[in-house]
Amino acid sequence: MNKPSRKYSTVWLSHNDDLTGRERYVLNVKAEHIIESCFEELDSIFDMLYDRLESESLQKISRIAVYNSNDEIHCESEDIAIIEEDSACA
Repeated sequence: MNKPSRKYSTVWLSHNDDLTGRERYVLNVKAEHIIESCFEELDSIFDMLYDRLESESLQKISRIAVYNSNDEIHCESEDIAIIEEDSACA
């Protein structure tokens, strides 16, 4: 997803050993735009993922790392936990 205010040149997954034995990954994103707010950047990426991926795929992403155009980590999320609501609790 590229918008005039947010352009990404590369997206890749790297394995994350979270010691649980589950298959988990870090979603790495290289941004070509100026990141003004890490919170807004991570929130925008997470919203995009949430809109496009099913729950099973989302649960495999442990965190998001956003790199700047110099290949340095600019923003990194805390660990992500996707919790499904039981329909009886909703």
